Amino acid sequence: MQLPGRLYDSNADTVENDLCSWQVRPARYLGDDLDMFAAAREANLWAWAVGLVILVLTLAVWLVPKKKGEVREEKDGK
Repeated sequence: MQLPGRLYDSNADTVENDLCSWQVRPARYLGDDLDMFAAAREANLWAWAVGLVILVLTLAVWLVPKKKGEVREEKDGK
């Protein structure tokens, strides 16, 4: 079995280059169920891009100094 993404967990008999295979023999599952599993992950590039844009915008708002107005308020009496 070959899954999209990178294989990170499996109960396969052999795993080569993210391709997992099981040796299925009748005696192996005659009296019991045969459970085969494999799990793979694939990077969500769009999620990384959105997160990076949000991070850059947050840093830009936080780090860029705010422009101060030209008009100053005068204190009474001085």
